[in-house]
Amino acid sequence: MASSSPFLLLSSASLLFLLLLPPTTTAPPPPRPPSPHQPLCLSAPYPLLCADLPSPAPRSLAENSARAAAAKISAALPALKRIRAGFPGNRRMASTLDVCAEVYADAVDSLSTAVDALRAAGDMSDVMIHLSASLTDVGTCDDAFDEDPSLPNPLAKISRNLNRLVTNSLALASAVKRNV
Repeated sequence: MASSSPFLLLSSASLLFLLLLPPTTTAPPPPRPPSPHQPLCLSAPYPLLCADLPSPAPRSLAENSARAAAAKISAALPALKRIRAGFPGNRRMASTLDVCAEVYADAVDSLSTAVDALRAAGDMSDVMIHLSASLTDVGTCDDAFDEDPSLPNPLAKISRNLNRLVTNSLALASAVKRNV
């Protein structure tokens, strides 16, 4: 049974990674019509993650980006718990994954607060603080694995994707703040 744990971990991590990726097709997608918020998306570090977000209004675009990031992080939490269950005898791995679960939940809370502030036309400085906090939270999971190099990070690809989503949200909110 112990020999199936790495397989369970890898298959769970692979499944979670695939769930977090945008859907792909074998045929190239049709060309996108020019987006009314394309200039703002082009200023984001990962413009392709921004292009499909609804709403032409810059503030709403930042809100939708933060909402999408929160949804992806929330979707990762149950899979993270399943991965953790694959390490019943490895306290260090379980503890590190517990850190990730905690900081991912904190990231969702921070993103939700930022979304609420954006929707209510709140102070952009508060929005930036909460988005920055969520970015720090996502990075803290990677830091927890970096502290023990003997532990493989089964969440590395997931974390990289989440980091990009939150980074985009922060960049879009920053662009809104500059133009307010």
